[in-house]
Amino acid sequence: NLSVDAYHIQNSIISIKLNRKYAFGYSQEDWDAAKKMLSDLKESCDLSKEQDAEIYAYTAYRCTLLAREKLAGGNICYFCDKLQEYAVDYASGNGKLAFNDQIHYYYLHAKLVDTDSVCMASTMAFGQSSYASSVIDRYIDEIERNEMIRDFSGLLVGAWAIKVGYDEDITDAEVISYIEKAKGYINNYPDNSFLAEKYFDLISAALKYQFKRQANKSEIDFGYSLVLRFPLEKGVLEGSFELLKNSSEYRNWRSYLNNKQICTGLVQNSLEKYLMETISASLGPMYPNPIEVKENAFVQSMMPEPTATYVRNNKKIGANDPCPCGSGEKFKRCCRGKGFFD
Repeated sequence: NLSVDAYHIQNSIISIKLNRKYAFGYSQEDWDAAKKMLSDLKESCDLSKEQDAEIYAYTAYRCTLLAREKLAGGNICYFCDKLQEYAVDYASGNGKLAFNDQIHYYYLHAKLVDTDSVCMASTMAFGQSSYASSVIDRYIDEIERNEMIRDFSGLLVGAWAIKVGYDEDITDAEVISYIEKAKGYINNYPDNSFLAEKYFDLISAALKYQFKRQANKSEIDFGYSLVLRFPLEKGVLEGSFELLKNSSEYRNWRSYLNNKQICTGLVQNSLEKYLMETISASLGPMYPNPIEVKENAFVQSMMPEPTATYVRNNKKIGANDPCPCGSGEKFKRCCRGKGFFD
């Protein structure tokens, strides 16, 4: 009893599920099957309808991310180009194509992945980064021509991170400006975990390629406030602990792990290596084997205990006090009740 439109959309979703296995292969035959799937989807969808157009755009976007994960550079370009063709066709005045902020985001996110891949490949091939700098500058210009919205902010900060890594002529003042603007976006969009993840990319690139120094305590503490905000997000956890490893605060690792939400996030995202590395570094050569470290009684005491009785270690935070996560909101309107500071 489905309507024609609903039936059409359902068939498109079923088609994606049936063919999804092809997108996860490593051989060229599998990638060819994924490309055929996308082509068939474009033919079967009514791209004048937003729901169908979003299904098509999302599929191309996810295939782009998968190609990056599998280091399949040529396929990154292919799937991103399909989204670019769609966006250009729409911008050229094709009124038959649906386009909204979500489709725009899929396109720009895929293009960020493609831009990063092109920058890396060109730098490795030619031994200099001038072309990479021009590619990333064009991408940044494209984003900045749009009205800034929540989803675009993470893409722009991610683009700045790439620019810092490849632009040999960038100045300290420009990098500092990027970092401050990124913090501003984080304050404006405190619930955007992707933005927080890209902030870590930016600050890490700035320290490694521009300032050539370790992270200081204030940088670590700001990063830690983001982890407290998103303790279960893999990209945020990885960014935070990589930053911590390359800082003088690494010796104080225990204070950054004294939170069961964070420990739970590490375990759930299969990131126990950070727990093992920090504790191994503290214990020294007596525990060279990660398995021995994991079985150590002290390590076990740091792992999450859902049934354990909670004991408050810090002063209680008032409902109208500023939230400790750094969002600028009152505690009652931000993190209260989420288990981070209660």
